[in-house]
Amino acid sequence: MNKLTFDEVRNRGLLLYEYVRGSKLYHTDTPDSDEDTGGVFIAPPDFDFKYQEEVSDEKNDNKWWELGKFMEMAMTSNPAVLEAFFVPDELVKYVHPLFKEILKHGPEFVTKACFKPFGSYAVQQIKKAQGQNKKIHWDMEDMKRKTPLDFCFTYDGRQGSINIQEWLERYGLRQDCCGLVNLTNMKDCYLMYYDFGQHFRLANTDFVRQRNLNTPFYNFMLAHFENSYNKLASQELSLDDYVREMTDKPLGDHCGIINSNGTSNTVRLCSTQREEEPICMMTYNADGYGTHCRKYKEYEEWKQKRNKARYESNMEGEKSGDPDMKYDVKNMYHSFRNVAMCTEIAKGKGIIPDRTGIDRDFLMDVRARKFGYSELIKKLAEMTEVMQKACEESTIKEQIDEEMVRRLTSNLRRKFFEYQRKERKKMGEKLTEDLEEANIERMYKVLDKFLGALKIKNEDVMLTGSLALKKHGMLPKGRFIHDVDIVIKANETLERDIQTMNKIYGNGGTFWMMNEDRIPGVKHKPYILEIENVKLNIWIQNPDTEFDTELTTSDGYKLATVRHILNAKKSYGRGKDIKDILDITTSVVSVQTYREDLPDNEY
Repeated sequence: MNKLTFDEVRNRGLLLYEYVRGSKLYHTDTPDSDEDTGGVFIAPPDFDFKYQEEVSDEKNDNKWWELGKFMEMAMTSNPAVLEAFFVPDELVKYVHPLFKEILKHGPEFVTKACFKPFGSYAVQQIKKAQGQNKKIHWDMEDMKRKTPLDFCFTYDGRQGSINIQEWLERYGLRQDCCGLVNLTNMKDCYLMYYDFGQHFRLANTDFVRQRNLNTPFYNFMLAHFENSYNKLASQELSLDDYVREMTDKPLGDHCGIINSNGTSNTVRLCSTQREEEPICMMTYNADGYGTHCRKYKEYEEWKQKRNKARYESNMEGEKSGDPDMKYDVKNMYHSFRNVAMCTEIAKGKGIIPDRTGIDRDFLMDVRARKFGYSELIKKLAEMTEVMQKACEESTIKEQIDEEMVRRLTSNLRRKFFEYQRKERKKMGEKLTEDLEEANIERMYKVLDKFLGALKIKNEDVMLTGSLALKKHGMLPKGRFIHDVDIVIKANETLERDIQTMNKIYGNGGTFWMMNEDRIPGVKHKPYILEIENVKLNIWIQNPDTEFDTELTTSDGYKLATVRHILNAKKSYGRGKDIKDILDITTSVVSVQTYREDLPDNEY
């Protein structure tokens, strides 16, 4: 399953709570401070939240916990979570109505169980403040990317081991002319062979030149081949000539310890010729190289993510030359804040994230590095002693009611999904309404287009059927309007034009005849046209007669009365029309009521 993201939590309506945390919550922020947020979300029923208990960004500046994880951390009195219960309203970005019930129980989480988390957190921050393993010290050491060669070593007599690069350089050898073969039964140990002929080619030199200069490389060759020379049955050639003959051509099989551009992630192996003799045995510290790679990656990621203002502040201390000023101000500032908050909790004051009017000014001075490390440690020791005494004398509640926490969590989960189902139903109904409104708007546009083409005035048109019922507010619930029913006053010429359009747009259908209550002047076999997927049912009325209504819409159309529509439906005699009559008549009081409610006879 894909991991949840901030956007997905929001879009799926799973967010319960979002608030501002960090320095802005404590009111110890500076103009360069970022806004960090915390939050709580609820995992959907099909989601395995044990696999992902939180959503966070790369720097962990913004972090949302799944409800279960949040409540679990609250039961352990985690300082970062407990603060969430006491965020002032102006720093709450969003809270779900159901989560407000959880927040009401915030004071019940403030117990003696808070002493250890708040106190131990302060101690951790003190240790971090001058920790020599902080990445800022890595930066001061100018940490560089290493290659496997930096982790390869060979025997060096009484000196023990020596890095292979230094050893090769001592004798003028090249790593790209070396060849490695695994040493049987010895992990990360290799026999190293050398292609002297390839060396001459790559170094643009030859045997004679090396001999004339008496180079370390020349003397190394003689020493290397002397053993095989002494084993020869006949020594007709001199040692020089023998070595020259043996190194005359490249062997071609040696690929180097690593590749030439230095991007190898391990050493390279090659094949060798049977008569070759190794020049040394080499070990490769693969574990050490792996540790370096992980540390270097961590360091590079830290450089990308580090807070610029905090880094520059700490660098000032590093470059000051005064060891007493070399500490991480943020860690030290958190130490003081947590000791103070723990003391307040012990004295029954609760959790107070906003440090304004309490110790904000002092904390800001700590952040500004206005004190030396030794001075701060002395003051912190004094505050810690006060904190410990307050904890010993505290009379606050001993521990959190775990049963209450479980009940709150399970009730919220149950109520949330019930709430979500209701909201989705409302959204579905709203979506249906929106679709219906869009459908009606489209119908009116087609009607206007049709009437405009025939130059028919709106006042000579009467809306009837479903559109009219919609205007009256009497359309049966759940009914979707499929067509437009209208009565048009038309003379013979206009009716011929309508007949022509019927031949072009007509769907060839017929219409049912009224059996009774015929309206004088109305031809009860309508023309049925379909224009832009909108069906128009058009009745023609004698232009010398009046419409059976006094109602007018805001668009200038005449509006059929509910009585007129009921009589028409009654005459059709179809099952769905009878049902419509029942639905309408059970909710309508009288047609006269509607007429009296209409201002100036306009609907």
